[in-house]
This record gives sequence, structure tokens and C-alpha cells, in this order.
Amino acid sequence: MKPNDAGLQLERTQLAWRRTCLALAVAGALAARFGGDLVGPVSIVFGVGCVGAAAVSGLLSERRYLALHARFMTSVVTRSAAPHVFLAVAALALSVLGAAFVLAELT
Repeated sequence: MKPNDAGLQLERTQLAWRRTCLALAVAGALAARFGGDLVGPVSIVFGVGCVGAAAVSGLLSERRYLALHARFMTSVVTRSAAPHVFLAVAALALSVLGAAFVLAELT
């Protein structure tokens, strides 16, 4: 067995991103659909934000996977690339939207 799995780490990471994006999209859709009775329009904003962030994150993660896979297969990759700034900004924005959702529900 070789120390490197010939790229299987990249595939596992990509599958994890797909599951995360799918869960985020489903949570956003459910919040938009059923949260309106509890908190009103905030749930729609939160839900649409989640679905949009899931779509963009999924596309960016796929693009990143393809780029890293191509570099890995040509043995150019020597270190791990830094994460996308967008994903960090999306996580922060979703945290703020989630906090707004909770605050709207509590008041």
C-alpha cells in the first residue's frame, strides 16, 4: 500500500462537500417553506441565502476539485492550497443569518 491513495483523498473531500451543500440546500428550503409561520419573512431570506450559498459553494468546490485533481495527477501539487475566501465569507454570512433567524424567533 502506498502512502498516497492516488487521489482518493480528493474524491472523499469532494463527496463530503457535496453532502454538506445538499444538507445546506435542504435546510434552507425547509426554513423558507415552513419557517414563515413562525418568524415571517426572515425565514425566506434565510432559506434563499442557504440555498444560494449551497449552490455557489457546490460549484466552487467542484471547480477546486477539478483543478487540484489535474495538478495532483501531474505531480505538481507540493502543498495544500488555501481555502476559498468565498466559503469563509459564506459561512460568516450564514452564521449572521442564522443568528437573525433565532433572534426573530425569540422575539
